[in-house]
Amino acid sequence: LWEPAPGLVITGFNDEHVPGTLTADPFLPDKAKAALGLPCQATRRARDAYFLKAMAEQRSGSRTLHIVLGRHTAEGDALRPSRLLLDASDDDLPLRVKHLFPAEDEVQAPPRPLRTQAFQLTPPLRKWTRSAISPTALRRYLQCPFRFYLTDVLGMESVSTGLRELSPATVGDLIHQVFKAFADETAVAESRDAGIIAAWLEAELDRRAALYFGAEPLFSVTLQVESLRQRLAAFAEKQAELREQGWRILRAEEKIQADWGVDLGGVILSGKIDRIDRNDKTGMLRVIDYKTSRKKPEEAHHRSARKELLADENQSWKCFDDARGKARCWTDLQLPLYARAVSAKLADGAPVEAAYFLLPATVSEVKTHVWEGLDADLMDAAGDCACEAVRRIRDGVFWPPVEDLRFDDFAELFQGDVMKAVAPPESWLVEKVAEELAL
Repeated sequence: LWEPAPGLVITGFNDEHVPGTLTADPFLPDKAKAALGLPCQATRRARDAYFLKAMAEQRSGSRTLHIVLGRHTAEGDALRPSRLLLDASDDDLPLRVKHLFPAEDEVQAPPRPLRTQAFQLTPPLRKWTRSAISPTALRRYLQCPFRFYLTDVLGMESVSTGLRELSPATVGDLIHQVFKAFADETAVAESRDAGIIAAWLEAELDRRAALYFGAEPLFSVTLQVESLRQRLAAFAEKQAELREQGWRILRAEEKIQADWGVDLGGVILSGKIDRIDRNDKTGMLRVIDYKTSRKKPEEAHHRSARKELLADENQSWKCFDDARGKARCWTDLQLPLYARAVSAKLADGAPVEAAYFLLPATVSEVKTHVWEGLDADLMDAAGDCACEAVRRIRDGVFWPPVEDLRFDDFAELFQGDVMKAVAPPESWLVEKVAEELAL
């Protein structure tokens, strides 16, 4: 109020701040405050209206007063203009409202990437030298060899800050820990009573959630844990049905290590199988992977191969023909490789199938989905693709990158055009030689 500057800019002129809302008092409501002559909402509004009028009158004539107000918060929630800005005459009020609430918001287009960048990224040239590889790493290579190089060779990763809720990875870790404890609790895992299973799972979830997030987690985290609780209740119903059908948990969180002897062209397959079941009635084994989505296993592992992909030598090696003779492209190799490994290590001639235990947010869709078309030929095709991927990785084939990636952790680094943002591998070698000469 006492600022003498001829030009004044006031920001944050939203109703949440001007005049704002006084903190409610359960023992002394606003009407009682007004009756007692204490500061209340009416006096707060009168005070701010006086301040605004005074500051405006101080800058009448050639002086200026600018009022700036937000349209929405950083989280996207709408903000209201201060009600003081609507204190206008009947003639001026329509224009004031039209100015504060325009019919068409100005939509700012996303910033266009630079036509030319100031410099290109030139990663150091290194070899992949590991003796084992996981299906997750193979999936990253199938998705994009260059991004695989950044993550699995150079060890680069994005950093998430300001999280106010559980990340998908944390949710996955929590639910996998609960299911591992469930499998180890033989008396509960063998039960055919959905109520007993559900009660145990919910108690285990509460115990582990308290270890993760404490006794008073954020409300958003509480909602996520409650969603998991509902999924576990639905899981208990399906698990009881599976036990009635003769399915028994044989192993959980089973590690595939060197002693399994699954060789992929000179590199050992490593990984962890969520669950392996055996059917007491048929002897069949079932490899199960828990998923918090609703995508079927065949949809997650391969897709239709377009003509341009088949013609691209950098992509065509990932393709195969399905049982109907249609060209498909591998996007993941996890379940076929796991099923193949279990067939060789544990089956002893018994048939092996693979499935997802789907645990989506919609509890009515919680179920086991078996991959019906996964036969020995398809497992062999997946094994051949894995061997070719390993050969390329060991030979240092990490170029060219895939440009139309749907979810890209390096999008900000590439500024929308990975081919322009990164120098080709030939220059990586030149820089490496220059570094060695300098040393």
